[in-house]
Amino acid sequence: MDTFNVHTWGRGSVVAERPEEAEYFPQEAEYFPPGLGPVPGRRRITNGKSQASGYLDMEDGSVLEPNVLRVVGHPAVRIFKDADNSTVIALRRNIARMEELGSDDLAFIEQFGERVLGQLKAMSRGPLTKKDLRRLGHPFGYAKSWAKGDSQFKGRRVPGVVGGKSLNHVKGVRGSVPSLSVINRQSGDFEKSWHWDWTRDEKGFEVRFWNTQPYAWLLAHGTMRMQPHGPWTYAPLQHLRQLDGEIQRAIRQARSRQIAEQMTDNIFGLVE
Repeated sequence: MDTFNVHTWGRGSVVAERPEEAEYFPQEAEYFPPGLGPVPGRRRITNGKSQASGYLDMEDGSVLEPNVLRVVGHPAVRIFKDADNSTVIALRRNIARMEELGSDDLAFIEQFGERVLGQLKAMSRGPLTKKDLRRLGHPFGYAKSWAKGDSQFKGRRVPGVVGGKSLNHVKGVRGSVPSLSVINRQSGDFEKSWHWDWTRDEKGFEVRFWNTQPYAWLLAHGTMRMQPHGPWTYAPLQHLRQLDGEIQRAIRQARSRQIAEQMTDNIFGLVE
């Protein structure tokens, strides 16, 4: 099934595989995972062609919407909606000779998961209230109507600071974050609904973070009136380099241990 692209932060992130759509996405956005509206009958039509090429037209006239988002530049990361209606971030890492790594060697995965989970929660308690959003004209929305097929359709620019409240500086997160990577806290249910786990197999391991709120997918995917936003890719990718470094360190330690064991066996073999 075809999937949508999810952009990570960076002005150079435009639709790499669909350049004809690049004009519809704001270049000034530091973080913009483009989403297509969930209402099939209102798909964008330009020059007689649907821009929602991720949709599948079924024989009975219905339209099937894919529930998977890919991360541009990071094929090992994907976002999808599972059978329980949770929105899942999955990060896969393959390791050669995975069978040689024991549970102690992989202890760093627990640390990685807790770091990312903490950041996902921190970035889910943005300071803007519903009153602030109304006063700003709903900055997470669009400047033009997608449904009307306006060629100048663009997402509104989300300000970094509003009335002394900063979206770019999140308590508990180092440095500045993009405005569109933050979800504003209202009831607090979304922040409390984050979970994580990881599994291993003979080829490597996969870490999954998921949010159980039913509207989480709409935040990640976007709607006809709302830009996709949230920490879906920003939080895990910010810690990815450190994770890869820890993987390499674990491999080196495992190899050093094996060499030491072989040397010990050889010594005892000579003594015998």
